[in-house]
Amino acid sequence: MNFIFSYLFSFLVFGSVFSTYTGQLEQSTSIRVLLDDQESPSWTMRSSRGFKFCTSQGKEINLGITYSHLNIKHVEGSLFVNNKKLKQKEVWFVPYKEGISLGENIYKGKLGLVHDGVKWLLINELDSEEYTYSVLGSEGWPGWPLGFFQVLAVSVRSYLFYQLQQAEKQKKPYHIKNSNYHQTYAGIHHCKVIRQAVEDTKNMVLLYEEKPILAMFDCCCGGVVPKYIKGFIDFKKAPYLARSYACTYCKKSKLYAWRKEYLLQDFSARLQESSDTIIHKIKDIRVTKKDKAGLVQEVSARTFKSEHIFTAAELYKTFKDIKSYCFSLLKRGTKLIIKGRGYGHHMGLCQWGARQMIDDGHSYKKVLSFYYPGTTLKKVTEF
Repeated sequence: MNFIFSYLFSFLVFGSVFSTYTGQLEQSTSIRVLLDDQESPSWTMRSSRGFKFCTSQGKEINLGITYSHLNIKHVEGSLFVNNKKLKQKEVWFVPYKEGISLGENIYKGKLGLVHDGVKWLLINELDSEEYTYSVLGSEGWPGWPLGFFQVLAVSVRSYLFYQLQQAEKQKKPYHIKNSNYHQTYAGIHHCKVIRQAVEDTKNMVLLYEEKPILAMFDCCCGGVVPKYIKGFIDFKKAPYLARSYACTYCKKSKLYAWRKEYLLQDFSARLQESSDTIIHKIKDIRVTKKDKAGLVQEVSARTFKSEHIFTAAELYKTFKDIKSYCFSLLKRGTKLIIKGRGYGHHMGLCQWGARQMIDDGHSYKKVLSFYYPGTTLKKVTEF
């Protein structure tokens, strides 16, 4: 945010607040979401009443463009907006009427193009509460009760401000990504229950040692005890994720236990597609290494000529029907039967478990303390 100066200034403000939480935020709570990054981008954005073009400080730039349609293309090393060469390495598109269409989504706030030296970054700047509201529509389950969305709102908001701190340390021009790498964000949607949940929990964040937590969540934990999961999270840095007791609330979920059958020849062919080595007909396949939580770490596939070792991560990436690392393998004739529990990484909030706790009459605060032990729920500011 010149760009670097204002960017660092905004981070210094946020950083001073999140280090102690002794006062309220003095600056706006606008956050920056990375929508896309490309070396040779091609984007089209629309706003019904057109745009004004600004620097990161809000100073208007005259690009000589008045259209409500903006076609952004990279041609021979330069970026063009509606066929006019863009000289700036950073420009912000501010709609005269709220709402910018990009692809199938409509975004609040403003969109910016920032060149990081290699790629063009497409960034959406908007209010943190509007971001939280939007993410709940993507990450939550339609039709679920208000209490569940209150839980998820606090988790999403806490995760957002944790990532803001990490972005400060790494001096990134954005705070969070809009994919499942961070949180899925798809712009404007409309849901009264979700809006109410965000209002009910406004500014509420989970803290550990007075700092926002890495509030991870998945669909269904499958009863796995996170404390015993190996090699995924440094629990010394995030002890609130090292829950030492099982969640039993998600047992009724259809995602708690799953089963998938493959023909061995089809399974082998899929492995071959994702492997650089030649995989002959599989004679035997089995799990060869698990951690104390029961999550698979390695799988051995034996052929008539050799043995191939695969990590659970490789299988999870290759086979979409493998929903977690908690699974077993059974070869039966020409078939391979895979049985597993849970859907996701088994860390933090279990969404199906949280839903059941709400249905059982627990408050959203109780649910949060169950899944993030040792944390404190606090209203950090009046935005």
